[in-house]
Amino acid sequence: MGFFANLFGKSSPPFDAQAEAVKLLDVLPPCSQNVVVASPRYSGNYRCEVSVPAHRLTVFVRRLGESTFGGSQESQVVRAAMPLWLERASLDGKTSYMPQDFFENINAYVLNFIKDGNAVIYCNDCGTVIRDLKEQTRNESRSGPQSEWTSSWRCPSGHLLYTEDHEVRFIYARREP
Repeated sequence: MGFFANLFGKSSPPFDAQAEAVKLLDVLPPCSQNVVVASPRYSGNYRCEVSVPAHRLTVFVRRLGESTFGGSQESQVVRAAMPLWLERASLDGKTSYMPQDFFENINAYVLNFIKDGNAVIYCNDCGTVIRDLKEQTRNESRSGPQSEWTSSWRCPSGHLLYTEDHEVRFIYARREP
């Protein structure tokens, strides 16, 4: 349909991520002072909850959005809406869960928040806040251009907080002599 509309002079208006972000904010629940950035609610890789103060997360998310471009229209809307949602956070001392798309935007950085000291980790098994996270890498395997490993975190009591299998394959282009 888009092809024929362009062919006959009828085109749709250009996509405006900012306008779509404002529409999204109208339907989202408000953000609280703290935001859960990792949880079993978002991903089966987590068996803990990690929260970060909204004002600290705002700075990071704004920089991330400014340094990233392209992607699907949905990802562009998320990058535009997330900092706005966080900026509107109340100072109520409560904790919010973010939409799944927001989690997808920052999931790769959860360990950074922990290592920077900006996060609070709650072990669901112990029922306590964890101050000392034990990282582990196991099942490492390298074979030519392929690497595999499993990352995990444990609390001091040994409870599993996070686990994920990773695989990387490098594809090399042949060079002509």
